[in-house]
Amino acid sequence: MKKERKIIIKNPKLQAIRNNLRKIIVLATDDEWWRLNHQERLYSNNRDATRNTPSQRKRMLDLLNKRYELNDYLKRSICRCFSGNHCPNKTELGDSIVSLVDMVYAPYMGAWYCVDCYERIEQKWKFHEHHRKEFICELKEGATPSNSRLIEKISQEVLNGEVSPKEAYLLLQIGSVLEKDRELVRTLLARN
Repeated sequence: MKKERKIIIKNPKLQAIRNNLRKIIVLATDDEWWRLNHQERLYSNNRDATRNTPSQRKRMLDLLNKRYELNDYLKRSICRCFSGNHCPNKTELGDSIVSLVDMVYAPYMGAWYCVDCYERIEQKWKFHEHHRKEFICELKEGATPSNSRLIEKISQEVLNGEVSPKEAYLLLQIGSVLEKDRELVRTLLARN
């Protein structure tokens, strides 16, 4: 999905169906995870796991990868808030966690959050966006003709969220050092 999507169910009967389906999915995923874990241990619990044949090692790695993929799919699914243990709306279900509340899809994370966690994350993002804009204004005020192109490039990266303000300061310092080195090289070449 490419857009933010909010799934809110107000009918109590539909909420019960949704919650039961999520529980079933989480429990089935847990069962599969434990089954894969047991199969993997059959290969790794040999007295000397290095004696496994190449095909056994490959099978063991395949099982391990499947377990990680399964866990990642569950974490990013609508059955669980991506905040995990930090979510105030989590409900423990055996060894796992399930979210029995309305959810919001965050396309920039490729995962689902409960409405409360999503609003908290959105506030943090807006807070950081405000600071990014202030930072860019400060950067542009200190621009000189020699570093204006660099500042423009760095400010665009900060605005897009590709670079943090700390990283931008470092990039700017590195860029100004490189600019001084270029000037030094130019003067040395001019002397020769």
